[in-house]
Amino acid sequence: MRAWGAVTLTDRGMSDDKLICSAHALTPAERRNVLRFFRFYARCKVFLNFWRRRPGRNACEGWCVASLAIARAQPLRGPWRGPRTSF
Repeated sequence: MRAWGAVTLTDRGMSDDKLICSAHALTPAERRNVLRFFRFYARCKVFLNFWRRRPGRNACEGWCVASLAIARAQPLRGPWRGPRTSF
């Protein structure tokens, strides 16, 4: 499946790129709907993290090209032992 782009989310101050993959290129309307979903998701995370008493900024930073998101990815060094921050 091809990655046509990515949406950058900030969750508790940590950036997290979400690759947007599809069998076909997204239409402008589909791309707007993807962004609308992630903006809504980020707002939901604001309330969830407030309820959990977890500080930090939550936001949808918008669309970027997939190659930029992939270039920001960092390889895992050693075995994964779960998230560094408790959720």
